Amino acid sequence: MKRLLLAGFSLIVMLHIAKSQVTERQVRPIDSAYVINYLQFGNFHTVNSHPVVGGDNIITWDHGSGLYQNITGYYVGWSNTDRVDESTASQINETNGQSYKTFNLNGMQDVQSYEDSLSAWFSSIGIPVNVREQNTFEYSLFPNPVEKNTILSVNVEPSKEYTLSIYDVSGRFIKKIQGVSDIGGVNVSLGFSSYTNGVYIVEFQSETTSFCTKVLKK
Repeated sequence: MKRLLLAGFSLIVMLHIAKSQVTERQVRPIDSAYVINYLQFGNFHTVNSHPVVGGDNIITWDHGSGLYQNITGYYVGWSNTDRVDESTASQINETNGQSYKTFNLNGMQDVQSYEDSLSAWFSSIGIPVNVREQNTFEYSLFPNPVEKNTILSVNVEPSKEYTLSIYDVSGRFIKKIQGVSDIGGVNVSLGFSSYTNGVYIVEFQSETTSFCTKVLKK
């Protein structure tokens, strides 16, 4: 397991990752998450090895460690048992390659470096990779990830009005599509060629069915 150089406190990194990326070597489920301690965690380091008392320091996640090489738009939230502000969440982004977390070193003096073990908790955010996503509503979204177009198919009764909304990962509204289902249900082509790479949320609502799913644009 990688070692972490930072002020003396226990740090647990909370990461969200697609369920299809979690292998069978799971330790035990905790609150719908998985504790994984055998993956390559990448490089975590502080940019200031002699932090000022009461000042800020930064922990950096270096992208490309083998954990998220082809996945974008996931969140990393930091929690702890001591002095890290656990309310801050930052984003792992394949474009800039790093995720930053600022924390306060109250009461620390002339800290050069401390070693502390690192654990990661993984939970699904429901983004399948190169598989058809289905559930009890009998819907599929394929292909996903998508480069240009993906097809959303929903098995609903004919003549049902529906609304399909697309949001980015921050919740910003992007597009709305409205229609009426036919004898084959709903089959809608969604174009993502003009969108930037990342995670998008597709919300479907009809008289009888509603659900949200996620699309990975690459």
